[in-house]
Amino acid sequence: MQEAIGDRASFAAGFAFDGSNAEALREEAVALAGASDIAVVFLGLTQAEESEGFDGTHIDLPAVQLELLDAVRDANENVVVVLSHGAVVALPFTDSVPAIVESWLLGQAGGSAVVDVLTGAVNPSARLAETVPHRLQDTPAYGAFPGSLCHVRYGEGLLVGYRWYDQREMSVAYPFGHGLSYSTFEYGEPTAVLADNVDVAIRVAITNTSHRHGREIVQVYVSREQSIVDRAPHPVVGPIVRQQLTGMQDMAESATDSGIMEEDSMMMLMSSFPIGRLAEFPGMGVTKQQVAELIALGNGS
Repeated sequence: MQEAIGDRASFAAGFAFDGSNAEALREEAVALAGASDIAVVFLGLTQAEESEGFDGTHIDLPAVQLELLDAVRDANENVVVVLSHGAVVALPFTDSVPAIVESWLLGQAGGSAVVDVLTGAVNPSARLAETVPHRLQDTPAYGAFPGSLCHVRYGEGLLVGYRWYDQREMSVAYPFGHGLSYSTFEYGEPTAVLADNVDVAIRVAITNTSHRHGREIVQVYVSREQSIVDRAPHPVVGPIVRQQLTGMQDMAESATDSGIMEEDSMMMLMSSFPIGRLAEFPGMGVTKQQVAELIALGNGS
């Protein structure tokens, strides 16, 4: 951080992994936070709390870290929380901090990557690949895992991951597919057509309405309003990807192959999926009316 912004950045440990000397470390961090414009608080799980070879019994961050965050927030309301962990953790502070950066488990260059995001050198565009629940008891496997007598019952059935929360219309901390950016985007009217009687093709125009270059990840979910078999609600069929379309003059010609959209630019995005995914059973036919029943398009935010 000091390499990026110089002596404007200062550091205080705030806590020790083993919880020792907690009060003194917390007081040092609070004093520094109170004298700073912005406090960046790094929280996460240690190797002793999550690793290979054993299963976790909760999704809570260590108490010493949450106590530090509470104390820092009392001293400075401009707090950015940076998280480092493997599996999801409960985030009881989502409504009380202005920003959260989810870094997951990064490699040896992870620190500089986080600094690039914090300073705006990199515009984030990632989306969550799993749901962040409020508590362990809300998760699909709760009550069925780890099982008994060497047997595990997969009680969630088809409702794996975000489908469990969608089916129950449950409140979550952050939904599958959620993600923010320093850019803002405007969606055009999506269209869905039957392509070659094989695929459903979906197109939508995206406009970067901000003054920052950025990427947008559009996600497509489809479902049947009625079905004679149990179906997961809103199964994701994949992200919409950028595709060069002949005759689309309003596409940002200056957009790079990396998918970065320049400010005030427009891009046409496309996705497709086999219509067989809408069938009741494998091998059954699907009518055009069935294809048109429901195509839900959203950006997961």
